[in-house]
Amino acid sequence: MIIQLDVTASVPANFKIHIRLNGQSLGEHFLPSVRWRELSLIVDHFRFLFVRVTPPEIKQATITGTGIELFDVFLAPYWSAILSRHGHNQRFIRANPFWIPACAGMTEKSSVIAINCHSRASGNPDEPKASSMSFSQIDDQISRQNPDEPFFLVIHSTIPEILHLPWEVLLTPNALPWVLNRNRSIRRTSKHIFFASFPLFRHPLKVLIHITMASVAMPPFSNSSTLTFHTNPTGRLSDLIHGIKTFKPHLLILHGTMMVRMKRGFFLFVDEEGEADPRTGEEIFETVLKDSDIHCVIVSGREPNHPPPWSASALLADVINQAGIPLTIAWPDSIQNNLFHRLFLDALAQGNSIDDSLQQGREMVIQQGSSINEPLWSLPWVFGLVQFMDLLRKCVFG
Repeated sequence: MIIQLDVTASVPANFKIHIRLNGQSLGEHFLPSVRWRELSLIVDHFRFLFVRVTPPEIKQATITGTGIELFDVFLAPYWSAILSRHGHNQRFIRANPFWIPACAGMTEKSSVIAINCHSRASGNPDEPKASSMSFSQIDDQISRQNPDEPFFLVIHSTIPEILHLPWEVLLTPNALPWVLNRNRSIRRTSKHIFFASFPLFRHPLKVLIHITMASVAMPPFSNSSTLTFHTNPTGRLSDLIHGIKTFKPHLLILHGTMMVRMKRGFFLFVDEEGEADPRTGEEIFETVLKDSDIHCVIVSGREPNHPPPWSASALLADVINQAGIPLTIAWPDSIQNNLFHRLFLDALAQGNSIDDSLQQGREMVIQQGSSINEPLWSLPWVFGLVQFMDLLRKCVFG
């Protein structure tokens, strides 16, 4: 499933939302600025859960309410049509102006939805006709027919406020929050982009962890036959460059302080004098990542007693992805809370896709005692339209 939101202005009065399923248009509608402000306030309440002590029943109501609002604003008018067509996909999916190939983990029956969202300065809302079909009946029917069929949800927008919505908690009828359902995945992207094909990771999976936060102790990760770690605790950019050249990692975890200035994300390295050395995603790619063996970058970090830096990590992850790293993950949490990180990396080292690895990590964290109402499971945001597979070997460009 692909949701694509294209916006022509950074501060629109209205959004024009265009939805496609498997490359075919299902329709479009307009989101008035008043409705957008309502949604933004609801999302703010969701984000307060990360900084305020909140009773479990309030947490559950907030997560549920946010998920329902996201569904109502973007998908509800088309959900019956989406489900009725779910399972009828072609090998290459036309989503003008680019091709998205069926990929590993994305079967012949995978469903793809695209939503184009354009800014609109004026005009009356043009709401699509609501369906008279029962969501619950369609959901049940689809579940029986295609229990293991993947649903891919890709949000495409040039507006950060759209990309930075908590899409992971989106709640469809008769389901858990989106990413807690098996075979439901999310991608974010701000541009249409393709990469040359690249191979699976060699074993062991080599992970370089670069830590710039003085308050963060070295995580107790240990090497295994499938997973090898190298850590750089100095925070200096020069040491990171050296570590990449010598260790040749497949995956890089940048863990430290991030900030937003002039709508750009910055990661704070440390210079030779111990002072902050802020770098943009473009600078990190050109200085550190270009021509490396790195296939994925995770941007993580969270100051103690502070909210997760959603926007800063997402801006960095998006820019690094668009610069040329196939997949990036914004993960605005401390690596000291490393159970989710470790479970994710272990699953990835076993050859699982990025989506399956995150899913396994979420399930295990919840099974081991973390409540579903503790929304740390919603923090990893994946950017990019490919997985850790040789996806584009047979790619056809339109």
